[in-house]
Amino acid sequence: MSLIVTPELKKHATEKLGVAVDATDEVIRKAVSEAIVDGKLSTVQLAELTKSSTDAEARVRGMVA
Repeated sequence: MSLIVTPELKKHATEKLGVAVDATDEVIRKAVSEAIVDGKLSTVQLAELTKSSTDAEARVRGMVA
């Protein structure tokens, strides 16, 4: 399963990791992975930054199902 790039994660990547505002999700995923390895982003922070997408997806799935 691939990391879902939420608006919160994208904002963090652009503001804290130096990712361009118009970067693709793949570029953001790479920057986030490197930040975790380098200790610039904790897994707890990552969970918080990707949490809303999971909640939103669950709501959408409930509407579609």
